[in-house]
Amino acid sequence: MQKLLIIFSISIIAITSCNLGKKETVTEEATAETGVIKLTDEQMKYIKTDTVKEVNDQDLLILNGKVSFDQNIVTKIYPYSGGTVIKVTAGIGDFVRKGQTLAIIKGGDVSTVQNNYAEAKVAVELAKKNADAAKELYKTNVYSERDMISADNDYKKALAEVAKTKSYLDMMGMKEESVDATYTISSPIDGYVVERNVSENTAVRPDNSNNLFTISNLKTVWVLADLYENDISKIIVGDSVEIKTIAYPDKEFKGKVDQIGSFLDPQSRVVKVRVVLDNSEKLLKPEMYASVRISTIFPGKVLAVPTKALVLTGDNYVVMVAGQNKTFIKHPVTILRSLESVTLIKSGLKEGDEIVTDGSLLVSNNNAAK
Repeated sequence: MQKLLIIFSISIIAITSCNLGKKETVTEEATAETGVIKLTDEQMKYIKTDTVKEVNDQDLLILNGKVSFDQNIVTKIYPYSGGTVIKVTAGIGDFVRKGQTLAIIKGGDVSTVQNNYAEAKVAVELAKKNADAAKELYKTNVYSERDMISADNDYKKALAEVAKTKSYLDMMGMKEESVDATYTISSPIDGYVVERNVSENTAVRPDNSNNLFTISNLKTVWVLADLYENDISKIIVGDSVEIKTIAYPDKEFKGKVDQIGSFLDPQSRVVKVRVVLDNSEKLLKPEMYASVRISTIFPGKVLAVPTKALVLTGDNYVVMVAGQNKTFIKHPVTILRSLESVTLIKSGLKEGDEIVTDGSLLVSNNNAAK
């Protein structure tokens, strides 16, 4: 009898245990079906969250560009006449003042100008003497009025010739007493020598299209970016621009779209977009490569999340939305467009939702709550 009671008790315990096991299994399956994920306190240490925010609808274009001179404050210097460069006093990168000598050139044309000026001065002295004598002779009735006027006109013509040849001397940086057949190339503005195409003993010609020097003060520079045909309608003059260079990867230069080109390059199918940047720190140099980010604002508001909050599952993206008591739910989302660190969401979330940013993949890969 006692043996039967023991067997009966064991059977009751076994049946009870099976029922409890089934109940726990049903609860776990039901929780898994809801898609709720629960983390431990240890796992929560690796999780950071943020809220879904409403922002202006916008787009971001990333273009390739290059730093260039501000053509409004750049001066190219050409020779006034042919000759040979006998001295160069400025190199690339040098800061020069207005009127400072850059080079000295000697040539036959210069000698001709100097001789013409010397002859004009002699001629004007002679013409003045003749004009003064004609006035005296007119007073004594030796010269007629016509003779006096003619002599005075000759003097005025001689003065005009002196002024003309003197202007050539001034333009070429020569002094009146110069007789050495040389002239000076001077800087017309304060600025930096950013280009030099001449050296000593170089022969130069006034009809050569190559400039000798280029001077720019570099207070402002242009960044010229390539905009592809299919993106032309996405930007307008005044759009905000952020620019980064290889030389300064951690520094952003901010500006605005100043001009959009009027014609399309037939080979590359791009138009040039111009950005004017302040360069008072003198960090940007012509020919530097640049990454140009142009932000365009559209009418209306959209939802935005950090791009790192997105998790790709199969062909779809999900965002982990925080619930209560360390629980999270996967929310499938439809992406409107990605803006590097921020992604605009078309559907699947609402403003104010608390979402996982750091550790979203960890949460997504976790098992359902138990």
